[in-house]
Amino acid sequence: MKLSTRLFSAMILWYLSLGSPSICLGSNYFKTKKPNKMSASVKSEFSIHQLGKEIKNGNIQNVNLILSKSQHLINQLDETGKSPLMLAITSRKTGVIKHLLSHFGDHINFRLTDQRNHATALDYANFVETKHIYNMLIPYY
Repeated sequence: MKLSTRLFSAMILWYLSLGSPSICLGSNYFKTKKPNKMSASVKSEFSIHQLGKEIKNGNIQNVNLILSKSQHLINQLDETGKSPLMLAITSRKTGVIKHLLSHFGDHINFRLTDQRNHATALDYANFVETKHIYNMLIPYY
């Protein structure tokens, strides 16, 4: 069997299984690509997804680390349309909320609304019915 016929057959199998071509073909046909070298500034950047994960886990040290290196994330919306403060409120992570307000309160856009309901962080605090969180946010509005 010729190489092109094998390749064609393997690609059809891959297409039908909707899997990865490397699984069907093995490593004989494709060379593995070397990872792109990134600059130090790109490596130090964090994503909103990583920040959201740390907020949901309540890990204040990692939240602080991410926001100290990538402060622009404080007002960025994640894939669900929520800001980091909104995520902390819906996760009921009081320690993270206190940390965000005390260390990044000057940079938080409290008028920012989510993409789905057009609700602010204060609306979220009211929605999850946590009066102590709601009272923490009142001075910022």
